[in-house]
Amino acid sequence: MISVRTIRKFLALTSLMVFVSVAGVALPIKPKLSDIIKEAQKPQVHYPPARAGWNGPEEKSAVGHPNAVYDQMRYAMSAEAARAHLVQAATPDWRVLVLLATVVLFWRYKLERGLRSGVRHKNNVITMPSPSVTAERAA
Repeated sequence: MISVRTIRKFLALTSLMVFVSVAGVALPIKPKLSDIIKEAQKPQVHYPPARAGWNGPEEKSAVGHPNAVYDQMRYAMSAEAARAHLVQAATPDWRVLVLLATVVLFWRYKLERGLRSGVRHKNNVITMPSPSVTAERAA
């Protein structure tokens, strides 16, 4: 039996699909023949190419003077500055590297010293079926 919840979901989905499909229908453009003829009779507009900056600045006042403050601000927003910050953040501190190397060497030393002194580490492997369980069941 179909539940009321399933029917509501189906109706909501169907109405959404109908709404989306109706919204996508475009109205056809029906141009008038007189409008097409008027546009064809208009002279074509000729746009000359822009020449500003092709052979240098058009005015001498367009040549900028160096501005140290602006150059510093512009560098802070550049991709080069972002790369420099990324490299700086990704480079680890030498003290942390020394600490990690010391910890690794210490644990290696402790492991070797523990094995040589005869201390045995417990195995984490359990055999199936366990011999102790089978002996208890047999008794």
